[in-house]
Amino acid sequence: MTVLLDTTEGRLLADSLFRIGVVEIAGPDEEGFLLKLHERSPDAPRSPFYLNLRTPENPNPGPLSSFACKAIGIAIKEMLVAHRFYGVCGIPHAGESLARAFTHLNLNTDAYVYYAPSHLAQIQTNGRRRIEPLLPFNPLNGEAVLVLDDVITQADTKIEAITALRSMGATVRHLAVVVDREQGGEQALQEHGVKVHALFTIRALLAYYRQAGAIPEEAYRRAIAYLEDNR
Repeated sequence: MTVLLDTTEGRLLADSLFRIGVVEIAGPDEEGFLLKLHERSPDAPRSPFYLNLRTPENPNPGPLSSFACKAIGIAIKEMLVAHRFYGVCGIPHAGESLARAFTHLNLNTDAYVYYAPSHLAQIQTNGRRRIEPLLPFNPLNGEAVLVLDDVITQADTKIEAITALRSMGATVRHLAVVVDREQGGEQALQEHGVKVHALFTIRALLAYYRQAGAIPEEAYRRAIAYLEDNR
């Protein structure tokens, strides 16, 4: 398990996310969930689980409450306490709510961090989404920017966002997410010089929910088999 699940705060956060409906599990007779990766690979197997870390205000609404966003923001701050960033940028759209929560905690030690909501735009063309710089923008002149998002799968969107921020002059070496789905995204970002920080790995999170009786054994085994086949 991740270190966070070894703490009371981490388990409370995991319990809260499940309780409000962030974690969705497909039934044994259901086809599963489509992911961003299916835009590029429509024949890829569907996921037997889905993590909906969006707020009700998101263009694709989700169950993430302001309280949950704040708890996630606190956990990310604690995870990255050894690092210093000039700014934080959330990837549209799910990451934007987390970025606001991260920078609105009013902790004196974090006064150097600002939220930049207008650097990135999500563009949709022919059913495919991509992240691009939002023009016009203010140059970032080498400042260290932390990138935030909800989950990481294969990192396509993350690489687009990091490339866009770097084109503006930002230094991007760190990305934080709530859950790493452990499907190759961390390794892909390492090749781009970016370290991934995840509050939870999906295997640890699913194992915790199985142990707590929140998801049945059969659903857990189906999810792990999918992850083994789709690294």
